Amino acid sequence: MSQQGIGNPPFLLLPASAMASLRLLCTGDVHLGRRPTRVPADEALTVERVWQACVQAAIREAVDAVVLTGDLIDRENRYFEAIGPLLQGLQHLAAASIPVYAVAGNHDFDTLPGVQAFDREGVHLLGVPGEWTQQPLKKDGETVAILTGWSFPQQHVDRSPLRSFERPVTDHPVIGVLHADAGTAQSRYAPVSHQALQQSGVDLWLLGHLHRPQTLALPGTPVLYPGSPQPLDPGEQGVHGPWIIDVPAGGTPTLTQRPLATLRYAEVVVSLDGCATPDEIRRQTTLAVEDALAAHVAEQEPLRHLRCRLRFEGRTPLHRTVDDRLAALAPDLSVMNGSATATVERVTVATRPVHDLQALAQGNDPPAVLAQLLLAVEEGREVDGLAALEARLSHALRRLQRSARYQPLRQDADIDWTSEAGAPQDLLQRQGLLLLDALLAAQS
Repeated sequence: MSQQGIGNPPFLLLPASAMASLRLLCTGDVHLGRRPTRVPADEALTVERVWQACVQAAIREAVDAVVLTGDLIDRENRYFEAIGPLLQGLQHLAAASIPVYAVAGNHDFDTLPGVQAFDREGVHLLGVPGEWTQQPLKKDGETVAILTGWSFPQQHVDRSPLRSFERPVTDHPVIGVLHADAGTAQSRYAPVSHQALQQSGVDLWLLGHLHRPQTLALPGTPVLYPGSPQPLDPGEQGVHGPWIIDVPAGGTPTLTQRPLATLRYAEVVVSLDGCATPDEIRRQTTLAVEDALAAHVAEQEPLRHLRCRLRFEGRTPLHRTVDDRLAALAPDLSVMNGSATATVERVTVATRPVHDLQALAQGNDPPAVLAQLLLAVEEGREVDGLAALEARLSHALRRLQRSARYQPLRQDADIDWTSEAGAPQDLLQRQGLLLLDALLAAQS
């Protein structure tokens, strides 16, 4: 469970005598209708299952309201897949007398406003169409805060919604709800600057659009991106789940994440230092994945599946053949911890031979020159021709990714098409080490 106090400077609230304490559940980017990528078909891993868990958490913890920060429905063509679970959740919240406040994002701008549930008392869609609206948040019949929000009027909005924002005239604290790309000047998804958020006069911003949870401790204006309650692709690592916002009367709010996701994507580093046989590699790999699964289950009790990206590091005499051995091993690896299973999604090999590059670099023969270059890459030093080589490699990689041959892959939501930072340098070092092995083998 992740807990964070925010409010430095303190959250702007009325004195304790002027308002009651407040408890909210906030989540966003649910993307009902979408399926997490690169995982087996399993009902326990669906977005709908975690949405239901969020609803049950709101009821169990007796929150005063649920706030949803957009993209509840993934796309129009998945509307019928999403509408049933969405309505069921809203009905359960209504039955528990828990009001719901939501905004539409860039994925559901044209579907969410048509959901009839938002015409009923207790379920409010803010900011339609593309204009700021507000709703009082009441507790025991008394207004304790004002929620103000803005919804996407179309799929792409390249202007900041805060240009037309005016803080509601009220003595109550104001909570802003917005689906936006914060901290950037240019974006097709409602770019808003940190400065504009700070100068808005809003006491707490609840934002959608980013799938990885994060808080921004902007001076005077705390900001929460609750993230997707269930991760949707391997780039969304870390703990996921809704957030409980506790605001004591006249005090500073506390944000506590509820780790309700049943799926987790993670990188697992496997050290192959000293591994000299295939059996040792298999044993070390299995132990690393078992340890990772146990740690994640302890942190995230509802976890049912850990999808791993394995990164192999360390020095091993099997360096030249480790790629082939791991390619055969990793896809079949599956370990369990109670009701949770860990499997492998991708393997990255960053092992090194059992060579002393410093010693090999003392000379002027081809292995020595190559060892000198590899040390420069590793240490980030400038060497004649190295920067040009890295630039040519980066250009070639980008050109390959942009190739028309791969256009269908880039458009497939089930394929992770992100490039990893430092990929050219990693590729240079990996291929250089393999070449060094070959040169040394030729000399022996």
